[in-house]
Amino acid sequence: MSCGDDHTFVIDYKNDVYAWGNNQYGQLGLGHPRPVDCVVKITSLGKNLKTIQSKGKHTYAVTGDGNILKWPNEESHCKYSPMMVGKNDPWVKFQNISVGYNYAVGLTANGMIFSYGKNDRG
Repeated sequence: MSCGDDHTFVIDYKNDVYAWGNNQYGQLGLGHPRPVDCVVKITSLGKNLKTIQSKGKHTYAVTGDGNILKWPNEESHCKYSPMMVGKNDPWVKFQNISVGYNYAVGLTANGMIFSYGKNDRG
């Protein structure tokens, strides 16, 4: 389970992902910023997530194949949908992620640490 400012995600025992809360900024990853008044199953994420973490209005997820997804994505044309965070090495496989207000830090299977996001304060 993970909570942002005003939205929540949970992965159930079948590995289905559910979300609820405010969706004004696309926080729920539904592909749109329209209001949602009930718990919704997020089928676009599939059933292969290792973890999901939210902070502020953003959410990140680590997929079973070691990729990181993020939403909303202000810098993209697919602003309200989960998108893979770029990585240059196909051999890098993430295991876990920790999320700050405007950044994320990912831990790989072999112990390397990568960061992503805003870097205006070092």
